[in-house]
Amino acid sequence: MEKPQELTCILCKKQIPAEEHTHHCEDGNYAKIKKLVLPSGMPDSFTIRGYIPMKVTCGFCNKNEISIIKHVTANGEFVPKPMCDDCQKLREIEARELEEENRKNEEKLADAQRKWDKEHPKVVDTENIPPQTMQCEYCGQMLTLTKQDFVAHQDVCKADNAQI
Repeated sequence: MEKPQELTCILCKKQIPAEEHTHHCEDGNYAKIKKLVLPSGMPDSFTIRGYIPMKVTCGFCNKNEISIIKHVTANGEFVPKPMCDDCQKLREIEARELEEENRKNEEKLADAQRKWDKEHPKVVDTENIPPQTMQCEYCGQMLTLTKQDFVAHQDVCKADNAQI
């Protein structure tokens, strides 16, 4: 396959050389052309990404005008959500305040949990443990007994095995 000698700019639709470079359109927009790294033997391919500098109103306060760069590719475009410096600083302050409030709430919750645990100690009922299946060390049987009955069974098996 032959190398393409020219490409078409996605912004101004003019023919441009098929090499890595920055193409400046006449209207102040520009496109960057980069060569893709492909396995050897493949024909040269390029990616073209257009950049359109714009002035827009802040998307949060709708007051301040700011500069953004719209990104355009053959697959579509990306316009960053415009945010002025004032709104950016305000968002950072709000985030820090929210983080501090969350930390304090977590500390209060942990303190309340410790207090509750101290006032309501856990009582473990060792008398009424439900039966469970265990294997006797001496006779090898699988028995479903309470802990006390199992210990009694093992004591009997141990004594029986000692007499043999």
